[in-house]
Amino acid sequence: MFHLFILTYAIMLIFILLNQQNMFMQTIVKQGASDFIFDQTKYPLISLIDFANEKNPANYKLRPGLYYIFISPAGSQGGRLLFSTPHQLVEVSCEISAHLPVGQALVFHSDLLQDTSIADCLTDYSFFRNSTNKALPLSAEEYQLALDYLANIKMELTHTADKHSKRLIASNIELFLNNCDRFFSRKFIMAENNHTGIMQRLDQMLRRYFTSESPFKFGIPSVAYCASELHLSAKYFGSLVKKETGKTAQQYIRDKILTEAKDRINVMDKTINEVAYELGFKYPQHFSRYFKKVIGQTPNTYKQRLVLAYNI
Repeated sequence: MFHLFILTYAIMLIFILLNQQNMFMQTIVKQGASDFIFDQTKYPLISLIDFANEKNPANYKLRPGLYYIFISPAGSQGGRLLFSTPHQLVEVSCEISAHLPVGQALVFHSDLLQDTSIADCLTDYSFFRNSTNKALPLSAEEYQLALDYLANIKMELTHTADKHSKRLIASNIELFLNNCDRFFSRKFIMAENNHTGIMQRLDQMLRRYFTSESPFKFGIPSVAYCASELHLSAKYFGSLVKKETGKTAQQYIRDKILTEAKDRINVMDKTINEVAYELGFKYPQHFSRYFKKVIGQTPNTYKQRLVLAYNI
């Protein structure tokens, strides 16, 4: 529901842009730099928008060639940041929104930053490089800081354009983006601290999995299943496992399955078929191929060598 709320804000923003006097744009079908045509205005490639002054949008489908940073208030005097890059497709009917938005937005075209220090660095910011329409929560202090940076940009936009304008506007945008990067780094550090015991929790979860009826219900544990059980996204779960072990999540889970398989094969009264079913394999031959691919020998060969070793 929250993502729908944020998407509504983004949609309203695009519609508002089409009506901003300092952002004269003409939508055309083609993609690329020619998505919009800008008339000669004071600052034709940048706009600061206060949603409190705007209205609900009509139905439309657009692919804007713009960057935007949307900031809105949240509970406990904090806020949220949402980022979008050029050519993200937005399609909506006004029927999904019955509320006026709140917050502000900084919107600009990359051409504004040509020949400035930030021109080639936009995609270096992770929130632009990995834009996913997910909002970043801000503390009360961070929210106020973000508002202050927007206020500084707004103040510069009120000045009469001169030879210093472009450089100063670009510098203010760069300062704002650098602080946004800091906000994101803080979030990642906090997430790391919250998941310092991720590998221990994963191992415990897998042990419980193989001593329950789960293998018979769900098969061998997948990356998606493990991530879900740990209340993480599959992508983030994979990055944590990779950082902690040097293995992909799939490789790590595979090795745990094979360790469990070896332990069960060591119990001499168990057949290979029984071990396969207990681990979640639907067919024993699938287990045999799975085992041999990594261990280099079939489960039967592995068990025969154990028997010989025990008889010595």
